[in-house]
Amino acid sequence: MDVASSPSVLELENSLALLAVKGTVTAVTAKLNGIRQEKNAEVIRSTYDEIVNELLEERAQAIQIAQALK
Repeated sequence: MDVASSPSVLELENSLALLAVKGTVTAVTAKLNGIRQEKNAEVIRSTYDEIVNELLEERAQAIQIAQALK
């Protein structure tokens, strides 16, 4: 069996593809546009925290996939 076609490698490649097409940029842009008129600092802070946490989570997933593929 070819290593490149092993089930674990194919699964990792699928995970990476899903992460790539997730549309994080679109989601972040939509959230930022949604809070432009917001006056409540707590809501703005909460939204920024949510965006940062989402980006950090996706980065960690990408690193984990890359390390597994390595």
